[in-house]
Amino acid sequence: MEKKSRHADTHAGTGVSACVDSRRTVRAATVAAFASMLTAMAVTGGMTESAELGEMRDAMRRLKRVDNLQFTCTGTLQGDGAERGERVEVWSDQLSGSWVAEYYVTDEDGTRRYQKEFCDGRAVYVYIDWNGEWERREGGSVKTPCLETLTVLPYDNRDIAEAESVRKKGKQRISFQFTQEFLGALSAENMDAAERSFRTYEKSGVSEDALHLAEMTLEQYRRTQQERITAVYTIDAENVLCEGMYKVESVQPQLNPDETGKVQLGGEQKLKLQVKTRVYRYNQAGILNKIEQCRSEVRY
Repeated sequence: MEKKSRHADTHAGTGVSACVDSRRTVRAATVAAFASMLTAMAVTGGMTESAELGEMRDAMRRLKRVDNLQFTCTGTLQGDGAERGERVEVWSDQLSGSWVAEYYVTDEDGTRRYQKEFCDGRAVYVYIDWNGEWERREGGSVKTPCLETLTVLPYDNRDIAEAESVRKKGKQRISFQFTQEFLGALSAENMDAAERSFRTYEKSGVSEDALHLAEMTLEQYRRTQQERITAVYTIDAENVLCEGMYKVESVQPQLNPDETGKVQLGGEQKLKLQVKTRVYRYNQAGILNKIEQCRSEVRY
């Protein structure tokens, strides 16, 4: 099987399209820059597999065959003395392609929902909070959000430095550590993707302040050093993959506002990013209630 490029087709989350008006915006750009690195890992490699990779692929295939499922994908970033993150809650009907996704953000102001989406298998609709109505989204994917973190392996044997498999209480836990070569190649390809996104953003006619933040975020990402990535998966008693987690340890320069309010690169900081996707239940009729409720709201 031909091995594909490690980066995905979408690079909107590289952080270069943020605007500058507050410290919160700067932090959001930092989160987005790291989120893009993880989303860029969603491709499959092909070569002779280890036992652990073979078991992972089998568990992923079983998850793909379920009728419906409810899961969450949570990303948490720790750094510069703060912790912040985002969470997506998803209800998915695999048979019809319909799903509902609710997006939440957590920062120093607490946790709040900032978006809700419904897909009928053909189009995606976005809920507008201020008027309580749904609007059809133009373009974009109709795939179930975040599900590929549990159905696609973004690496192969060449990329794994260490693998471990442990069985406990009917569940199997498989973890991987990755080679420095893998981290270097991943960083280089994602940097190329970030630069392409910046060039597109640069031509869009944004304000000078917004462009400056984009430039600083891009340079911050360029100087980021990925020290370690760990992947941990859990397979349930039915041999279905029920949880996947990435832990990323990195060092990157801070983004600090100067006396004029513009951000500049500062001293280095250690960051820990964790992205966890967890399946709460599958093949249960109750999961469809949430989807049907949104379907009825969209129709009327």
